[in-house]
Formats: sequence, C-alpha cells, structure tokens
Amino acid sequence: MSVLTADKAPFILVLLLTAAGWQASQLMDEAKSYRAAVSYRVSVDSTDRVLTAHVRNESRTATIVRPRFTLDCPSFEPCLVPLGPVEPGEYPHFAEVEAIPPVALSNVSHHGSSRRASVVITLPPGGQYQIKARLIDTNRRPVFFYIPDSETSQGVYLYDRNTFIGTVVDNYLLILLGSFILTLVAIAAFVVLSGVLRPTPNEDDTGGDTPAQGPKPKKRRNLPKT
Repeated sequence: MSVLTADKAPFILVLLLTAAGWQASQLMDEAKSYRAAVSYRVSVDSTDRVLTAHVRNESRTATIVRPRFTLDCPSFEPCLVPLGPVEPGEYPHFAEVEAIPPVALSNVSHHGSSRRASVVITLPPGGQYQIKARLIDTNRRPVFFYIPDSETSQGVYLYDRNTFIGTVVDNYLLILLGSFILTLVAIAAFVVLSGVLRPTPNEDDTGGDTPAQGPKPKKRRNLPKT
C-alpha cells in the first residue's frame, strides 16, 4: 500500500508542517540575532610577504567595543618587519588596519614590535577590517589572537572562515533558508500526490482494485436414462 494513501499519511504531513514551522522560527531568530560573533580569515601574499587577517563582525545589532587583535611570532622570536619606511623619530608600525567601505576607521590604536603586533579597534555591526603585517619569512607565520576588552568583558564567538565549521556557520542563514524552501516543496508535493493517489469509489477498503469476476459455470444437463 502506498504511504501517501495510508492511514499514517496525515502524521507525515504533520511532521513536515512541524519541520517547516521550526525552520521559520529559526529564520526569524537568526534575522533578529543580537549575539556577538567575529569571523576571520588569514592569508599570506608570498610576493611581498604581507599577512592579511580579514576580520568581520557577524552580528547585526551588537557593537564590539575595543577588542585587541594580536599577531604573536612563533616561540616569540622576531618574525615581523615594519610595513613601511621609518623616518627618524617616528615609531615603526608593525601592523596596520584598513577599513572596508562603508565602514570608516575610528578610535584605532597600534602596539607592536618585531615579535608581537596588535591593533585595537571598535567593530560596528557588520563592520569589516583588514589587519596587515609584513613577515620576515613566509614559512614562519605568527599566530592570530583575539583579546576582549577587560572593561566591557563582551562574550564573543570567534571562528575561522577557512575551516569547515567556519564555512557552515558563515552560511548558516542560507542553509536554513534552503532547507525551509525544500520542506515547503515537499509539503506541496505530498499534498498533490495524496490527492492524485486517493482511492476511487471502485476500489476496496485495502486500496486495491475490486477483483474481476470470472465467467459463471455452465449448468450441467441431465441425460435421459436408457
């Protein structure tokens, strides 16, 4: 017996509707999400030995106040050189920040040496920045750290977009939207097929066709006695 015409078909439809309702509520929660999350992706240009950490505030409502992003050299041995020429009396910058429009730079401070470079910035909702540093050797890359501000003490979810988990988190809203659309398509197909395969009046209770009757047996003729 087809599942679409069985007695349990309504329960399957209820399960699909429940799944669609849960996905819709998750979409609404995600759209109104206020949790603080920062994603990053680190890349190195081997031509000019510039390391770039692309940082993005994934929250739609939360501003992350003055976190510190730090590049620590392995074994704390020198691995960084100044990004540009240093004039006499100037302090060398071992890291710099570039804002990605429409966000502008504001309230930025730099700290650094050849062993450690860090910047302090404020990340508005959806704000994106690039933190750059020049390496002595591309085979000795510094480790990227996030240090929250001790005064604000914000809890921030930090993830690397270059990892599988980071890719899933980064595309969570699209994955959720796609699954919601697929569930709606499944509900529509279920309803249509249930109507097409509904038993017709000439079918018996088991859902099968009424078996055809064979020819009636012929009456036996009595022969006269001799």
